[in-house]
Amino acid sequence: MNVSINLTPLEIKLRQEQQRRRRMLLTIGGFTLVFLLGIYCALLAATLHMRAEINQLSEQRQAMESEIPALAPYARQQALVHQTESIIKQAVGEPLDWAGMLSDTGRYIPQNVWLTNFSAVCKPGNDAKQPAQGSGQAEPGTQQSPASVGEITIQGYATDHASVAKWLEDMCQVSGLSGITCQFSSEKSLDGEAAVYFEIKADIIQDVSEQNQASKEGGS
Repeated sequence: MNVSINLTPLEIKLRQEQQRRRRMLLTIGGFTLVFLLGIYCALLAATLHMRAEINQLSEQRQAMESEIPALAPYARQQALVHQTESIIKQAVGEPLDWAGMLSDTGRYIPQNVWLTNFSAVCKPGNDAKQPAQGSGQAEPGTQQSPASVGEITIQGYATDHASVAKWLEDMCQVSGLSGITCQFSSEKSLDGEAAVYFEIKADIIQDVSEQNQASKEGGS
């Protein structure tokens, strides 16, 4: 029977245990120091990068500020353009939305209808319904009707009368047009084929309130 007897004194065992714990603490402390050092380096790099960007933006701002005196004449020209536009608007009122009107008109053209002529005549203010003479303004609660400021004339061909009638009906949905009528619709020969030649007229309308507002702005 083998008997193992530990003859190491108790003090030596305690010292060895303390050394083992000290080595463990030093190891943990070393890893913690390396971790904190890595965080510090990352923050330092981010700070340096941010400072570089701030310096770059500051240089760009100084460069732009140095160019401001040279742009002063253009600023005066831009202000003159806006002033001229305001004067023109006060003189002739709000411009008509030709692009929207033509786009809406073209959108409703049937496939078997094609145009040969499109003309427009503007007469701003001629047919506008003004307030009663001597009143100076419209009566309260009275809704002013849109005013006719021009007229469009459309001529073209269609394969039949029904197509012309269908287009007349669809054109009522076009904003800015009123009083749409077909002046004539007659059968003609086109390139040896039977066709219908037509002419359509419509009033170009504009809200009277917009014209009155423009007049007030011009008088102010």
